[in-house]
Amino acid sequence: TGFPVLEGQDGRPDTDLRDLFRGAILFVFGLVCGGLFRDLLLTGLRPGDEQKQGARYARGTLVFYALVGLGFVLGLRAWGIYLGELGWLLAPAGVAIGFGMTEILSNFVSGLILFVERPVKVGDIVTVGDIQGDVRGISIRSTVVRTRDGISIIIPNRKMVEENVINWSHGDAKTRLRASVGVAYGSDVALVKKVLLDVAKRDQRLLERPRAEVAFRAFGESELSFELLVWLATPDMTARRRILSDLNSAIDAAFARTGIQIPFPQRDLHIRTTPRDHRRQNPADEAEDNEA
Repeated sequence: TGFPVLEGQDGRPDTDLRDLFRGAILFVFGLVCGGLFRDLLLTGLRPGDEQKQGARYARGTLVFYALVGLGFVLGLRAWGIYLGELGWLLAPAGVAIGFGMTEILSNFVSGLILFVERPVKVGDIVTVGDIQGDVRGISIRSTVVRTRDGISIIIPNRKMVEENVINWSHGDAKTRLRASVGVAYGSDVALVKKVLLDVAKRDQRLLERPRAEVAFRAFGESELSFELLVWLATPDMTARRRILSDLNSAIDAAFARTGIQIPFPQRDLHIRTTPRDHRRQNPADEAEDNEA
């Protein structure tokens, strides 16, 4: 009393239920092992290990898809199906891909590029068009970016490869912050620069190297434009906004103490009167003047 068998075209036993069961087990085994291996790589990481997390996530995802693919191939072999015998199925599938699955295939290939080259990793801070946030996940089809408003945005991998992507975490984590300010005409330029540099020195969150700089940018319509350039140890956007806000408050207080005025846009209106003989009169006015 063995397992029921499925007969081939020649009447000989081709595949029995044991083979079907074995093939299903192999496929599920590859799926489970891939998921466990990926999760194992991500365990034990502390919140500050973003770079290690991104590298491990990429390797784990590649191994996951490799094990799933291996389990699928072995499962087909257990069922007596070989990839070489699927040519009749792959040919029309290729036509279907060419006509209706171009976007999916493009995202799939782009996902492989992201996993191999790793220009963007999980934990990186990126800007894609108008979208800015942390990379929370990279799959074979899309990338999940979580914004500062707590919104998760799913971006097709094709956009991550083809479009300009700003990766604030790539390479050196140091980033430069710019604080722009205008002062009234007649202000002491040397004093303005000194006050701005003193504000930067008092903020312990700013790096000493590279040094802070002050640039005299332009002569505006109603102001002298300056820019304070400082360096931070983190590319985190929330931290950058908080530090910029604190710098602006400190600059305003320092200018008030030293008597440096921050101007506001203003317009001067000059009214000039013209002698009566040079004004253009209408015919009625000319008639009244002649009668007089």
